[in-house]
Amino acid sequence: MRLLFSSALAIGAASPLWAQTSSGPADPPGFPIEDRISVIGSVLERSPANQSLETLDTAEIEAIKPASIADVLRLSPSANITTNSRGETLVYLRNAGERQTALYFDGAALNIPWDNRINLATIPAGAIGSVDVQSGPASSLYGVNAAGGVIEIAPLSPFDVDQPGALSLSVGEADLRQGQIRWADTHADTQFMLAAEYLEHETQPGVENTDRERVSLIGRIRQDIGDQAYLSASILHSQAAFGIAPARFDRTSQGRQRFWRYPEADQTLVTVRGGLAVSQQADLHASVWHQSARQTINAFTDDTYLVLDETQRDEDLAYGLRLIGDIREIAGGDLRLSLTVLDTSHDQSEVAAGQDPATPDRFGDRRYSVGAEYERDLGESLTLFAGASADRLEATETAGRPETGDFDTWNATAGLFWHVGERWSLRSSLSRKARIPTLRELYGTALNRFLPNPDLEAETLYSADMEIRYGGDTLNWSVTPFAWQQDDTLDQINLTLNGQRLRQRVNAQGAKALGVETRLNWQISDQISFDAGLTAMRLRREDSIGLDNQRFLSERPELIARLAARYQASPALSLSAEASHRGRAYSFTDEDVFEPLARSTALNLGLDYAPQTQSWDLFVRVDNVTDTRIEPQLGLPSAGRWMRMGVRLRFGG
Repeated sequence: MRLLFSSALAIGAASPLWAQTSSGPADPPGFPIEDRISVIGSVLERSPANQSLETLDTAEIEAIKPASIADVLRLSPSANITTNSRGETLVYLRNAGERQTALYFDGAALNIPWDNRINLATIPAGAIGSVDVQSGPASSLYGVNAAGGVIEIAPLSPFDVDQPGALSLSVGEADLRQGQIRWADTHADTQFMLAAEYLEHETQPGVENTDRERVSLIGRIRQDIGDQAYLSASILHSQAAFGIAPARFDRTSQGRQRFWRYPEADQTLVTVRGGLAVSQQADLHASVWHQSARQTINAFTDDTYLVLDETQRDEDLAYGLRLIGDIREIAGGDLRLSLTVLDTSHDQSEVAAGQDPATPDRFGDRRYSVGAEYERDLGESLTLFAGASADRLEATETAGRPETGDFDTWNATAGLFWHVGERWSLRSSLSRKARIPTLRELYGTALNRFLPNPDLEAETLYSADMEIRYGGDTLNWSVTPFAWQQDDTLDQINLTLNGQRLRQRVNAQGAKALGVETRLNWQISDQISFDAGLTAMRLRREDSIGLDNQRFLSERPELIARLAARYQASPALSLSAEASHRGRAYSFTDEDVFEPLARSTALNLGLDYAPQTQSWDLFVRVDNVTDTRIEPQLGLPSAGRWMRMGVRLRFGG
């Protein structure tokens, strides 16, 4: 088995086993250095390093007509998507912490380093080519804070589409208006794509103060240099303004409400990448990127949003460098090496209404990660994998607050992959991963809601899983039992200081989970297909932090399930139905108790009409048809029934 390395965009070649063929033309010509999405590779065959790798391809993404990357990730059975009281839409893979999940766009880190997370609702999905979801033990080469899984997003490439140009227009309830124009084409050895999108809607059905406006741009260009090198550049830019839903509690003592609006939430990520085939046995890749993000939060006194209370302004900058090397046929296997450096800064000011702007507080850190992995075939059907890395975080700016000192952690992974037969495989993985506290956890106050704690320590996640997989002509399924244990869990407690109720982050003793993840794809006939996924688990905290011994992990459902069916009624007309279920979960309130959240099942229906002889298609989609109350967090329900429809015109070629 040969595992090629790359730090660039996926444009074809052999897809991972769970990927489906896209609707575009044949794969591009071969190239010694595969231009792939994956930071660590996973090109020709599925690697033991890519634990539970699931690839969501262009066809799957376009079928659901997503408004953001959050909608795409709902296709993954391991992803728990929730929107918190700050209005941030986040993802938990197998219910590991959202700050433990590494997010990449075209190989560059996309998470805002200040808090190691990003609002997924601000990332457009109309020009996304594929998304790789790696839950559980992942490679040691991803850098700092990738303990709970990795999500890699690839921009659309010319090889993902059947015509270069597309114009899409959508309308719907809540005065939804969405439009996108894109062009993806090739010329000689150059590939390029550019897409611009606009989205606007009023308050979502059943959820107040959730209007949104977003303008975005995604572009990428790649140049092959002979047959031994490539160079590429990409940009992701988004400007948004939106409101967030105020939590509605049964009792005022359950929690504080936030009457917030974001008049500004902008971000830009620019990446330059290159690769060189040094020899027949060695590849070298380099990526550099610059990320900037700016947001303004206006806090109001009540739900009329007329009287301003205070304003918070944030500005983040990050500069990253990644070097990746692949040396093949060394000591009978492949050796992969990586170096990642990330330098960040965060400026924040909080100003009460009527006061003059304050000098921003500046925070900053520098992160280093060095890693190595080795992979070797043990016979024709068994492959051994092992890797390790060392991470370091230095706090370079603390706004005059007590310094924490530097954080040094280490990670290790190991696995076996067994090709049992032509259709069966077995994979097992073990890992130890550390997650360093973010600057926001150490020093942030969140508009006087949190008490800083500079004495936090890194948390450690130990993970194990075993996947059994069957791949047939019309049926593919997998079952993956897994377990993880977390030590020094970063959690929250409630405190009363000078009569004010505050929260503070602390290191608790730990948490653990035991669960199973399963996926199924079944093409019953030429007309009918099924897609199903389920993740069930038992989650518990191991200590009480002075509270009730019955401890849960907040907003982590014990069951996430999805069942989707598609019926091709005619060559042009297809009908789809999807049921999405959230099991029992709990929210931690200001009353120091865990309140249970109701189980819920949402039904989504779709209709697509795409005449094969025409360059246009239509769609109609109704989400949450039964208007079910879905409550990922106490007092913060998701949208009710929402209908939308649209048309896409294809041109060029």
